[in-house]
Amino acid sequence: ANELPDADEEDKRTCTDVIWLFIFIGFCVSLTGVSFYELSTGNPSQLLYPSNIEGELCGSGNQTGKPYLLYFDMTRCAGLPGAIAGCPSPQVCVEECPRTYWNSAQGKSPDLVQFCDNLTPRQLEDSSISQLVAERVCPAYLLPSKPILGRCVPTFGLVRREEADRAERKMNAIRTEDGEVLDIKSL
Repeated sequence: ANELPDADEEDKRTCTDVIWLFIFIGFCVSLTGVSFYELSTGNPSQLLYPSNIEGELCGSGNQTGKPYLLYFDMTRCAGLPGAIAGCPSPQVCVEECPRTYWNSAQGKSPDLVQFCDNLTPRQLEDSSISQLVAERVCPAYLLPSKPILGRCVPTFGLVRREEADRAERKMNAIRTEDGEVLDIKSL
C-alpha cells in the first residue's frame, strides 16, 4: 500500500529548480552576449557563402560575377578527414558550374580558363595541361554540376538511370590530379 511521507521527511526536501533556473538564465544571457559580440565584430557572410582557397568570398570583392565554388578534386573532400580538417583540394570561384565532362587527357580547351585558379590565356598557351594540373592551377577533370548552396555539385546522382550509366562510363575514364582512376564509389 501507499504510505504517506513523514512530516520530518518533507521538511528535509528542498526545491532545486530555482537554482537551476538561475543557472539556465545566466547561460542564456551569456550566449546572447557572445552572439551579439561575434555578429558585431565578425563576418557572418563567411558562414553563409563559399570562399575560394585564398579566403575570398565567391560573388563579392575580387570574385564579383563568380558566385559559385568549384572544387578541383571532389574525391579529396569526401569522408571524415575532409569534414574535420577541411577539403585539401584547391577551390576556385567560377561564373557558372561545368556543364560537360572533361579530363586532362582530352587536352586543352578554351573554356578551361574559367575553371582554373588565376590562369591567363598566355599561361594556358605556354604550359602543358599536365603541368597545369601538377601545379594545381587547373583541375584534372570536370564533371557536369549544378549550383547547390553556392557550390558546384556533380549531377551524376541527380539524373535518370540511363544518363547515370552513361555518366559512370565516362567517369571511369577520368583520372584525378594524382593520376589515379577516379573512384566514383568514394564520391
